[in-house]
Amino acid sequence: DWWFHSEDENCVNIIIADATGHGVPAALMTSAIKSAFILTAKMNLTPQETMTKINEALCEVGRNKVMMTAFYLRINKSTNSAEYVNASHEAPFILDTALDSIDKSSLIFLNENNSARLGQSSDTTYSSSNIQFTQKQRIFMYTDGIFDLKNNELKKLTERSFFKNVIELANQKNNFNIYSEDIKKFIFDYHTQKSLDDDVTLCHIEII
Repeated sequence: DWWFHSEDENCVNIIIADATGHGVPAALMTSAIKSAFILTAKMNLTPQETMTKINEALCEVGRNKVMMTAFYLRINKSTNSAEYVNASHEAPFILDTALDSIDKSSLIFLNENNSARLGQSSDTTYSSSNIQFTQKQRIFMYTDGIFDLKNNELKKLTERSFFKNVIELANQKNNFNIYSEDIKKFIFDYHTQKSLDDDVTLCHIEII
């Protein structure tokens, strides 16, 4: 797993990704693709163009042996409008802390488009979607390894429990930094095993 962000005077770019497989080959490929993303972020490409170029590079080098789910979000800092591309990744969701009370039905999932994984096919066409953020919204991005966390009874963290706790903590109306620490504590308290079955990556952003 990895995530990365870059920022210029106009935009903030955030990407979160999860490579298939484990071990040295996946780690090396992830490092190479992260470097490629850093370079493309400086080329003023659209999110679609960025994902297309990274996919072409991964197909060329990985030869279908390593693939990667990814979600790329670009936020315009002056307007809070955003564009995103999803390459078969877990759909991020929006928590609106301006609401008096948040529940599951009030979550907004960024799942309007969903393209193939990076490295799956060099012919993949990536589509993008647009969204308008508002102040006090928080965008929550994560990888699917979170659902492999296990407690003392070796029970995995369920999707229902994950969303329940994320929402309950948001309803405490703490500031962003405290909320982040509360989420981290929830994750560490739940997982009691010495090792992880899969990597776990969380990234969340607040619109101010």
